[in-house]
Amino acid sequence: IRYLLYQGCETMNRFEHGGDVWHGNPADWLDFSSNINTLGCPGVVRQAIIRAIEDTAYYPDTAMQKAVEGLSKLLKMPEGCILPASGGIGALELAIAGMRPKRVVALTPSFVEYERIALQHDIEFISVSMLEGRHTLKLPMDKLKSELKRGDMLVICNPANPSGFGIDQRTMEDVIELVQYKQATLLVDEAFTLFCDGYSIAETVIENPNVVIAGSLTKIFAIPGVRIGYLLAEDSRVSALKEKQLPWALSAFAARAAQAAGSTADFITKTKQAVEAARATLQSELESLSLFVYESCANYLLVDLKPAGIMAERLAEELKQSKILIRNCGNYRGLDDDHMRVAVKNDEENKKLVTAIKEILKREERVGK
Repeated sequence: IRYLLYQGCETMNRFEHGGDVWHGNPADWLDFSSNINTLGCPGVVRQAIIRAIEDTAYYPDTAMQKAVEGLSKLLKMPEGCILPASGGIGALELAIAGMRPKRVVALTPSFVEYERIALQHDIEFISVSMLEGRHTLKLPMDKLKSELKRGDMLVICNPANPSGFGIDQRTMEDVIELVQYKQATLLVDEAFTLFCDGYSIAETVIENPNVVIAGSLTKIFAIPGVRIGYLLAEDSRVSALKEKQLPWALSAFAARAAQAAGSTADFITKTKQAVEAARATLQSELESLSLFVYESCANYLLVDLKPAGIMAERLAEELKQSKILIRNCGNYRGLDDDHMRVAVKNDEENKKLVTAIKEILKREERVGK
């Protein structure tokens, strides 16, 4: 009932997402609205997906053993601590619905699906803002100490989406201590940790049943249509969640891609280097247009358009005329329609975005006069 009532409230677009390229030929769009690896799909994964056509005549392995082996090699985690899932959203849904906490407490602004999953399963959702003022993001430890209760699940996206704000490993240790003290659980969405060093706490799950990690290969391998996610947890927790997972969670294509993931270490290193360089340049160029850009450690940037006097919805509509998509962030808790998120792509594509925004801002300025 709570979910249905929420669907009817004034924030009807709360659960919209980027990546809506299905108007004409998807390849015609320059999509900055979804945070996909600018280097594309690694060759070894692409070839594995192609070969998977041979497996489609058979039901997939319900144990997902080959996928587990590939993920184990990629993530450097014991196989018993890994549970593949149908995309990152499938992993999150399995963790929240399978563990069924009394409440879901999430740091915001962040991925809107934590809220939807909680509401769909009639679990109370509480948001705790990381914003101090308009442009400062901090881990609100005092707020968490006050809000978190026994039986809660604290959900943290690290690095956060849409801001790219990262909480380092040492600070996350303090969060784990708080969760243990409060007799709660911690679910960390690490969908973007493969783009940056120093943020994953995956190893903590091996001996800590209070911590669960959700991850995804969708973004890093640029294969959102294949749907590969995973949960990392203490082995008994993995066994319990596996009992609640529907069979055949991975398609033949997802299973093959996950198996090949173990051979992508060099590709991931190159990705981190490429993203770091391109992100710095793109941030500088956007700031040259009098826009405020939040510091990010991920492959995307959150931008406040208010200094330029244009709203994200307006800018998005104008950019569509050039076949460019951005993410209007007005449906994130704590943000408004002056905020947009843009993916970090290669220098040529980033330049097209900046040039298009610059031209739009000039037109808006002339109209204003």
